[in-house]
Amino acid sequence: MRILVLFGGESVEHEISIITASQVMSALSVNYTVLPLYISKENKLYYLEKFKDLEAFKNLSKVLKKKNEVSIEKINKKYYLKRKNFKKNKYFDIAFPIVHGKGMEDSTLLSYLKFKKIPVISDSLSFYALAQNKVLSKRVLNDLKIDNVKFVELTSKEEIKKIKELEYPLVVKPNTLGSSIGVRKVSDEEELKEVVEEAFMYDKKVLVEEFLSDSHEYNISVVEKDKEIIVSYIEEVVKGDNVLDYKQKYEGDSCKGMASSKRILPAKISEKLEKEIQEKAIKIYKYFEAKGVIRIDFLYKDKLYVNEINAIPGSYSFYLWKGKMDFVELLDTVIDNSKRDLFLENKRIKSIDKMEIFNKYEKSFNKLK
Repeated sequence: MRILVLFGGESVEHEISIITASQVMSALSVNYTVLPLYISKENKLYYLEKFKDLEAFKNLSKVLKKKNEVSIEKINKKYYLKRKNFKKNKYFDIAFPIVHGKGMEDSTLLSYLKFKKIPVISDSLSFYALAQNKVLSKRVLNDLKIDNVKFVELTSKEEIKKIKELEYPLVVKPNTLGSSIGVRKVSDEEELKEVVEEAFMYDKKVLVEEFLSDSHEYNISVVEKDKEIIVSYIEEVVKGDNVLDYKQKYEGDSCKGMASSKRILPAKISEKLEKEIQEKAIKIYKYFEAKGVIRIDFLYKDKLYVNEINAIPGSYSFYLWKGKMDFVELLDTVIDNSKRDLFLENKRIKSIDKMEIFNKYEKSFNKLK
């Protein structure tokens, strides 16, 4: 099988997508032929074999000047990367989007691929759109009666007066971003105004929630395997009494992405808490109609809270599965599920020939004249 891995794109999480994709492509290469498709920050498509290696991105402007821009075309029921100087167009069987952030992970890229009728791994428009939207996710969690931190949503800077119902310290987050970009902890109203203004530079809606001091953060990954939803080991992220920002997560050891954060794995927790995290994670995966590998972040202080749901997690959460599945098997599992879903989808009715309806409408319209 030939797999087209798409990554990058017009997103503030562009660089994190490249890191995650490089990890995924390395594992995919064991069992599959991998075609790396880099999406520039202008959303142009570029193909080069060397894009499998992070080294290629250290002098990216020089590489892109070589006119390696491509398009995706369907020719005789097969899908190809096409450009003028290919001796032979590069065909592929299925696309695997490894993207992060607003404008990419939120189902924008997936919608484009589906519109082009391109087979896609982990195909779920509704899930990606919902998971990327922090406010909507919290509303669904409330419907499920799953605890999450008390919050207020802002659609303008003027709405800061709503914050009176929350207790400081607070955490400010752009609504549809990830990788902790734009996330800040604030301790008073003056600081809040400054941070909210900055958050609105990233997004049209801002989430403000109470900060749980002295809480513990636990993360777990979830996937479907052999028609059963299973969970990874649980990790505790060592963060201190603060929020992890982009720099702490990635710039310390950027080649490893999320896998480089300080963590206790498996987390040293009671069987009762372990079971609660596992059960809620599976419930969320089912209810949100998730696809592929996801990661759910929890906070614990007196009781368990859902913090965030990550549709395409950094490093694809492969490190959470060590001892249960290696990275190659994890990706094989996702691909097998996608092949099954694609087979079933192709059997469904896509259109009904009702062209004669226009004749009836034409007659009715003529009578009105």
